[in-house]
Amino acid sequence: MKKFLFLFIFLFSFVVNDLNATHAAGLEITYTCDTTNPNSYIISVSFYRDCDGISAPSSFVINVASASCGQSFTQTLFPIPNTGQDITPICPGYQTQCTGGTFPGIEEWVYEGVITLPLQCNDWIISTDECCRNNAITNINNPGAENIYVETLINNTAGVGCNNSPEFTNPPVSFICANQLYCYNNGALDLEGDSLVYEPITPMTAAFGAVVYGNSPGGVPYTPANPFDGVTTFDSTNGNLCVTPAAPQVTVIAVRISEYRNGVLIGSVIRDIQVNVIACSNNIPNLSGMDGLPINSFNTDTIVCPGELLTFDILSADNDSADNLTIIWNNGIPAATFTPNNNGTGGAYGSFSWTPTVNDSGSVPHCFTVTVADDHCPINALFTYSYCITVGGNPVDLPTYPQTCVGGAPFVLTGGHPAGGTYSGPGVVNDVFYPSDAGSGSHTITYNVSSNLGCSGQSSTNIIVNNTPSAGQDGNITLCTGDPSVDLFNYLNGSYDSGGYWEDPSGNVVSNILDPSSSLQGTYSYVVPGIPPCSDDIANVVVALNSYNFSTNSSDISCAGFTDGQIEVIINTGVFPYQYSIDGGNTYQYS
Repeated sequence: MKKFLFLFIFLFSFVVNDLNATHAAGLEITYTCDTTNPNSYIISVSFYRDCDGISAPSSFVINVASASCGQSFTQTLFPIPNTGQDITPICPGYQTQCTGGTFPGIEEWVYEGVITLPLQCNDWIISTDECCRNNAITNINNPGAENIYVETLINNTAGVGCNNSPEFTNPPVSFICANQLYCYNNGALDLEGDSLVYEPITPMTAAFGAVVYGNSPGGVPYTPANPFDGVTTFDSTNGNLCVTPAAPQVTVIAVRISEYRNGVLIGSVIRDIQVNVIACSNNIPNLSGMDGLPINSFNTDTIVCPGELLTFDILSADNDSADNLTIIWNNGIPAATFTPNNNGTGGAYGSFSWTPTVNDSGSVPHCFTVTVADDHCPINALFTYSYCITVGGNPVDLPTYPQTCVGGAPFVLTGGHPAGGTYSGPGVVNDVFYPSDAGSGSHTITYNVSSNLGCSGQSSTNIIVNNTPSAGQDGNITLCTGDPSVDLFNYLNGSYDSGGYWEDPSGNVVSNILDPSSSLQGTYSYVVPGIPPCSDDIANVVVALNSYNFSTNSSDISCAGFTDGQIEVIINTGVFPYQYSIDGGNTYQYS
């Protein structure tokens, strides 16, 4: 213990005394949308202060700009109540320089304010900076002359709506040990479940300015992906950063987290932090993969099917047998449970359990971070890692198919999502629906999908098949104008559906009872309406009306008042007796 304290204090005194006035150890900007006013956002600036430097600023000025909309303005943010907390993982009974002690410490200061964006634009940049970086930083040139600058992107177009930035659930790392594997994760979460992509970037000093990297003691240039003197790995899908620093150093790193929805960039945030690598006698604890074995590139991610219970334990270990360990998680999957066991002992572990639903399916993984801390003093050693679960088998759904007719043409069933499934149901053969085979009525069609993960799912919809209407077959009739009324239905051939209507040769709707003496001759149509998309069916009865074949001879009366006038009617058809009228049909007589 004494050896560790001596080395720690000696190193840190050497580092910070080189420039006692600098204080900027980290910076980030996040935002929360106001659901009652979707164009208003609570902007939060988190400033991480090196407690050996000057005081935290009393306010932060943010710049708000959109190049595409030609907008630009500034706003001042002020500290929130009770901010400025010491976030150094220090043991009870010890004090950092943040609280008047001698050990190095980091404070988190949060500044907030509300902005209202006047237009809907996809490129709002919210930015701020602070002077100055620590002159003791070893991976960039002339660090004490460089500001620390970060920015965040807001896309507030109508298609995005009221969106929140990813939020960090883990504080930035401050101190790690040389020559030991250390892993860290920012624990970024997205409330809307959007896809997050992590990218190490060159730390910035201004809107279009970046720091200039130097070279490692071995002459290897530093880069965003290799900001340490030592071996570094970074996973862009979950943000895990693992490093084995080769020697004590002070490194600045920056990570951009971009947020995508349906492949469209809708936001991003940057976290810029200073990492102090120290020589220490303590061993850093570590975590296992999901299989209980040491972490590797295969055992911290998995794929499951909806409805499948997933359980596993995350184990912790520490080569210092006297250290007691504490394991926690960031509640990254709210519907899951993570139960710490044996905290405060050398065998702490966490038990994870989750049964995802079809609503959790998709290509975006569900991630959570686990942190283990030892109780080594004066400053605890931490190890943080992200575990990701992809729920396979996208939710299955079907489109709505239009109604058809029994006599309608067969059609291929398409539109099932995801592609690659099979269709089944009445009238379905090889994914083709045959209305005539299904018959009239409502038929349930089912779409079944099995993913390459073995996840199965199905969805169903109904297809309505309507009967094809039948008006019967055409017919004809010949009538005399004096014949009695007839029912036109008696002259249709074949069977016919009820519920139709008759039209006369002029297209007028008429009764099915036809009176030859007062009706037109020609084509009478019986129309049975079809339920769309079925067409109407029409059958015709051709009516021919014949008059009597007769001729007349007449002679006038010889004198007024005489009754010797005569009309002779010569009838060549019909059957006796005959009915006749000589006064325009007002009266009839028989002969």
